[in-house]
Amino acid sequence: MKIILSCSTLLLVVLLQFSCNPSCEPLVGLEVMPATGVSGTEVLLRATPLESLIDQDLEIRFGSKPVIEKRFHPQLGLVITIPEGVSGNTDLVVSTPDCQERLNFNAVTEAFFETNKSFIPPAVPQLFIPIAPLPPFPPSLENAWLHPIKTDYCIWFKFLKDPAGKCTTSIDPTQSFEQSTCNGSNTALLYNKNPIFGVLDPAKNLVHFWIDRSKSPGGNLGTEEFIGSFININDTPYKTWELIACTPAIGWKRQRNHMIVATSQTTHRQLIIYQQAFNDPNFGIDCK
Repeated sequence: MKIILSCSTLLLVVLLQFSCNPSCEPLVGLEVMPATGVSGTEVLLRATPLESLIDQDLEIRFGSKPVIEKRFHPQLGLVITIPEGVSGNTDLVVSTPDCQERLNFNAVTEAFFETNKSFIPPAVPQLFIPIAPLPPFPPSLENAWLHPIKTDYCIWFKFLKDPAGKCTTSIDPTQSFEQSTCNGSNTALLYNKNPIFGVLDPAKNLVHFWIDRSKSPGGNLGTEEFIGSFININDTPYKTWELIACTPAIGWKRQRNHMIVATSQTTHRQLIIYQQAFNDPNFGIDCK
């Protein structure tokens, strides 16, 4: 009888143990984009559905450093800021009351990106989410679009014309380049004179282009695809004009026009570029 009671008691304890610990339901498709970043900058957590990132009481940390700043966007996911003091290859740990999941993350310094052939376009610390409505578009989307912080990084857009001579939304790859604003003669730069093709369509708020680096001085670096949209420059901290890398330069106007945000489909980093105004509004303009 004592043996029977002991077994019954053990069975009851086991059943109670299971009843107090619901089964773990992991986040489906959990990923971080990009999986490389600098302390103090933002990265994106995604899962399916996106709402699962806020429906549960998530605790997020990089190694032992908890994430303090985060914000959710219903079309993108959970934007989180990498805490200070995170370095090297570390676990990005996402915990619920019942589960714990780990993602690989590489916390680096800015120097990591300076000569890295996999991360050529510069990034900004924030992730930007387009907000409507947009201001009126400039008369032309041609010419120089610069990075708002590292202004030596430039994308020069020109457009193909239809049989009637009217400009289309298709980028002309023979005249459009990823290039240096100030050091065009420096053929060693990885972002100098790389052709660009794709579409800029303001009517559809569509930005979709490819940078061809197959003939880069760093070797065949392939083609990098970007998908994005136009954004309101007033919704960013980069509206105010700042000195360009090679200032003084004849022709620059102290004005930043429209802005584009586009995400690399290779690295998942955002590229932010603004249209630099010229003193001569017709300088290099073929499309009006």
